[in-house]
Parts: sequence; structure tokens; C-alpha cells
Amino acid sequence: MIVTSLMTALISTMTPLELAIWKVETNQCLENCPEGEAGEIGPMQITYAAWSDVAKEGEKYEKCEELYYSVQIFRRYMERYAGPDRTGKIFTDEIGARIWNGGPNGWKKDSTKKYWKKVKRFLK
Repeated sequence: MIVTSLMTALISTMTPLELAIWKVETNQCLENCPEGEAGEIGPMQITYAAWSDVAKEGEKYEKCEELYYSVQIFRRYMERYAGPDRTGKIFTDEIGARIWNGGPNGWKKDSTKKYWKKVKRFLK
């Protein structure tokens, strides 16, 4: 795949957490990303449940195959579930990663600690 200037511009706007999660999920796959074990799709491996929580009217789940859209879904999900009004804590990369891996209450689950360790390795 040829990385276009538009794609380069998008990647340059991604946060270190977004880049690290993308690396852990698909080794920064851009297209034809393998489907995850639980049916997750796209570069950020988005589940249907996560998508449906934050999708806007008229959007299609299949768009999660595109990096730009999958990052938008990730950001909406973080805005909805990872803020201090919901967690009672200031947002951290750990909270965000663990929610991405374990759902809205993932930041409290022991099962997401292993995922956080993977993501933390790629944070710059």
C-alpha cells in the first residue's frame, strides 16, 4: 500500500496512545487488516459493540476498516467512557487502554492489566 500525504497527515495527528494501541492491535495495519478473535475489525480492531455505542446515525460498521474512521470511533469511545466524570479519575493512557480492551469498566478489571503492559511498551 502506498501511504498518501493525507494518510501521513492523519497519522501525524494521532496521540501516542492511539499509535500504541494501533501497534498492539494490528501492528499498524492500514488495509485488509485481519479480523480479531472476537470479530473485531480494522486497524484499531473495533468490536461491533464498541462501534454501536458511539456510532452516529447513518454510519456503517464496515467503515471501521479505514484508519481515519477507526480513530474517530476510538476517540468517541474515550470521550464517552474514559473521562473523569465517568471514572472519577483524570484520564491517563492506562485508563484509556484498559477501557479500550475491557469495555466501559475495563479500567477496573484485572484482566486488562496485561493489555496495558503491551500498550505501555509502545508509548513514546
